[in-house]
Amino acid sequence: MDSRATYYVDYLNFVPSNVTIYACGATIKHINPRSIYGRGGLVVGSSYEWNYETVKAAYTSGSYPASTSNPAFKDPVLQQYLEFNPSFVQAENVHIHDLRMEAVFTDSTYWGGYALNFANARHCRVHNLRAKGWTQALNVGSDTNLSTPSCFDVRAYNTIVEEPDLVRTYYSIGFISNSTECEFDGWAQMKPMTDGTQNGSAVATNVVDRCYIRDGHVPNLGKTVSSEGVLLNNATNCVVEGIDIRNCTSVVSTFYTLNAFSTESGRNTIRNITGEGTYIISLRAKNAVVESFNGVGSFTAELMLANNNASGNIVNKEPVSFSFGGTNLQSWFLANNKIKGWKRTYKYIRPATILLNDKSDTISWDYNKKVATKSGVDLDFLWEVPSNFKAIDDVRCFMRFNTSIDNNAANAGSSVKISLIQMRSFDGNINTNPYPAIENTRIATSGIEDTDLVAQVGSNPPGLIYMNNTDNGLENSWYISLKMTKNVANNYMKETRIAGYM
Repeated sequence: MDSRATYYVDYLNFVPSNVTIYACGATIKHINPRSIYGRGGLVVGSSYEWNYETVKAAYTSGSYPASTSNPAFKDPVLQQYLEFNPSFVQAENVHIHDLRMEAVFTDSTYWGGYALNFANARHCRVHNLRAKGWTQALNVGSDTNLSTPSCFDVRAYNTIVEEPDLVRTYYSIGFISNSTECEFDGWAQMKPMTDGTQNGSAVATNVVDRCYIRDGHVPNLGKTVSSEGVLLNNATNCVVEGIDIRNCTSVVSTFYTLNAFSTESGRNTIRNITGEGTYIISLRAKNAVVESFNGVGSFTAELMLANNNASGNIVNKEPVSFSFGGTNLQSWFLANNKIKGWKRTYKYIRPATILLNDKSDTISWDYNKKVATKSGVDLDFLWEVPSNFKAIDDVRCFMRFNTSIDNNAANAGSSVKISLIQMRSFDGNINTNPYPAIENTRIATSGIEDTDLVAQVGSNPPGLIYMNNTDNGLENSWYISLKMTKNVANNYMKETRIAGYM
């Protein structure tokens, strides 16, 4: 192609197998590449929706532009990947170099073009594509109703979107669907999508395996309805890495609707993510491995656990900040995902080490699990929560109430109270009681000797007590308090366990 030339077309053009196009920077301008006419652009392959025979017949009869579909053509169904079903192959070994594609519309409401469209194609390469005005620069496979072509080993390198379709964009860089071993490596969007318009992400997948989204840079994505940098939907064994996207809702998001794409054996990897948006990483799917991410500038949270599907994920970087969606408690998300800096932790305490009373107030004590009470002497135990505890949701202890005839705890009304307490203020006022975040009391019952006591947040949102919470008191002022009152001889305080996150 002549590097100085601009070529004008108004209907689909198909590229056959074993063809290499050296565009040398030439431009193809497509007039009105709308969905009713097959979305325009260059098509590599053929399918139900973008059918070579239908388009050829329209060219031959002079009836174009017209519908491009062929109801008699059967695409592979979803997950019937071309890689393993070569009988569906319609094109292969196509290479396109240094091409500029521009969509031109004659009506301000028109939209919907795909610059390069791969359908039932394999072993194809795109180098240095520049695109302007397209709903998608790249389309690889599809997932809509009867249109489910598959692709294998289609890879695009150094794709630049000068300006997306400003009326409506699906995925400005591109979409990979029902395909395997496909890749977008090195891509950028130079101007934003129109705020408030439908859809509007940079890259997305659906029903894919072993696909790779790498080295993407968008300085201003645009706050569309979706506004996701990369949406990894219904994907297994995929890698998203080296992404830097600004002014978006989510830099990288995961999602799934099909159980086949939520297995531990098919974990997706997300790493080296940077951006400025509402959320940097937004998880709505299971079993991703998130290696590294960093919010810059203004953002709401580095990590968003966005719905109840977000479980089994491994996050190997401690988030600066969290947000939570769905209906489950925040504690559920922390318990069902492995997040660095939020390890489920249990602390076990021997009673004698936290006794405030003098040891002479007891009948006996040991270095293990027992402090035995004296009759009529109350005992207080207090343990300072270390500053490396981030949250606590459960405190419990074991105890013994004496049931003997001559020292009966039930008759005396012996009780044990356990509390997680917070100092309310630093003001010198000794009459201000601490704030009890959780507490519970057990009163001795006739015939019950060895028992336990549990204080927990339970189903009360958010499901745990954050140690940096200052709604009712001071940060770093938390204690576990245990009180034994109305004692008889040989009631026992035994060991205590604190459950939380560090």
